[in-house]
Amino acid sequence: MFFRKSLFAALAAAFAILLTGCNDKDNENKGVVAPAADQAAVSKYNAYVKAANSLAVSFNQVLQSHVQAYARALAGDKPLQNYDVASPIDVTKVKSALNEAFVKDATFADIDPAAKSYADALAGFEPINTDLANYAQSKGYLADGGKTAREKDPAFVDALKKVAAAEEAFFNSMQKHDYDLARNAYDEAAPDSVERDRAGIILFSKDTVSKLTAMFATPGDANLRDDTKASLNRLSDVSVAWDKKLRSSDAKGCPATMSAINTFIAGARTAVQRAEKGDYSVEIDPRYVNTIQDPVYTDGRQLNMNYSWLISSFNGSRC
Repeated sequence: MFFRKSLFAALAAAFAILLTGCNDKDNENKGVVAPAADQAAVSKYNAYVKAANSLAVSFNQVLQSHVQAYARALAGDKPLQNYDVASPIDVTKVKSALNEAFVKDATFADIDPAAKSYADALAGFEPINTDLANYAQSKGYLADGGKTAREKDPAFVDALKKVAAAEEAFFNSMQKHDYDLARNAYDEAAPDSVERDRAGIILFSKDTVSKLTAMFATPGDANLRDDTKASLNRLSDVSVAWDKKLRSSDAKGCPATMSAINTFIAGARTAVQRAEKGDYSVEIDPRYVNTIQDPVYTDGRQLNMNYSWLISSFNGSRC
């Protein structure tokens, strides 16, 4: 879960890289313009990525936090002292990004249905969330003791559950599409070529992110740790091969991008080592989950940034 935000922040970059190929600099010099259909597809996909990356906290996390924080108090009869719901601003941001995607003249048969379901769930959720957000922000619960919250919270939670489920389906559809795109680009590139190694870095970095996510969820599983190590080794090997091929034709290579790749690999290997030592298996107070006192959160957040840097370096690089 900790990689979700960075993963989708990087998707647009990877999509543009793989769609336009590795000779984009040559094309620019020749005045070649990407076909309108490709431009529309990239634009729509970027809007979907924007929707996926709009939130610092997922709706599923909002749901879990809300239930944990207020279920017991709402079930009692004492006056409420606190109450909160989802941010109306977050709801608007996601809806706007989805609507931006819907008007583009491009089709993603594997993503569009999930995106539409997500938008529909948000449309059903927005009215009651806005109503209760005004109530919570004005501390209406201090005026009525929580009467309104007790009456409306069940419907709020039901609507939020639908949003969280739709959000998850949307994320999953994008993740599969992105991985398949990377896989195809790798498989279709000529063996032992710069293009194949470049596509391999994108593909194996995504595979590593998937493995790390599973490892963080179950850090005590030795098989998951071994899988993560193997994925990191593949990523390291293909990046070294790519760097050597670049330097064979241009001695300066692409040191900035290699630095980003190596930083991600180094951080991930450190995370595997910490998992082996049991650092991620220590129980912490639930109040400190997803805070700087949570080692999974802090290391996951750093790896998020490293991974985004890796993908962004390819997006901006002409190496």
